[in-house]
Amino acid sequence: MFTWSFTISHPEQKAKELVSSSKELQDVQIHENGGNYEVKVKDIELLFDKTNGLLKQVRNARGIVPLSHGPVVQEGVNNFGVFLTNMTG
Repeated sequence: MFTWSFTISHPEQKAKELVSSSKELQDVQIHENGGNYEVKVKDIELLFDKTNGLLKQVRNARGIVPLSHGPVVQEGVNNFGVFLTNMTG
């Protein structure tokens, strides 16, 4: 018989653990490259398809992270279309 116990955490508490509380802002860079948006923050690079919004590639300091070709809507209608970027500040 296995008996495991897990600490229950509220979402607010977990978010504080995961998100840096420092006031240091990270520069977000967005470039259009053909049919893609290249997004870079610190050492994380994301590649999005401009026409359907799918995440095509994720790369960090260690290399490619296997999160590509998503997210895909499993139920319902996928009506993603023309994506635009807008940066302020």
